[in-house]
Amino acid sequence: MEGKAWVFGNDVNTDNISPTRYAGDAVIEDMARHVFADVRPEFAPGFKPGDIVFGGYNFGCGSFREIAVRGFKGLKVGAIVCRSFARSFIRNAVNMGVWLIDIGDAEFEVADGDILDADVHTGTVYNKRTGKSVQGKPFTGVAAGIAEAGGAPVYFKPMVKYPAK
Repeated sequence: MEGKAWVFGNDVNTDNISPTRYAGDAVIEDMARHVFADVRPEFAPGFKPGDIVFGGYNFGCGSFREIAVRGFKGLKVGAIVCRSFARSFIRNAVNMGVWLIDIGDAEFEVADGDILDADVHTGTVYNKRTGKSVQGKPFTGVAAGIAEAGGAPVYFKPMVKYPAK
């Protein structure tokens, strides 16, 4: 997946990703319009499907409301690449079918607007401006299957058997 990088720092809180006052939005496209509304108002209006969020350590910390990840899904984020993620954010991302790549402490330079090529299956992220790549950790196993399907509801639906009427 290739897209423009949107760079954030460490400890990006879910309340910054999706301000609480928009938590009642039931439509995913409405949630998408408010991602980072308070801390970076140009984000949602300027975000294009396939763009990539790049962050530091502990991305998605704070509450474990699913709304933060739903906003990214509504924006059609290509991937979220960070040095580390809050555990609840990882779980919500898998459930929603949003791809994450954890690059840990690897040396890798990214600036706002860089074009990144992120392979969500292998975890390789390439920066076209610098010509450098990094090997991160992608989803594997069932988590990768759920993300590939587009989220837990789609992945598990064929497994649900209802009694015949």
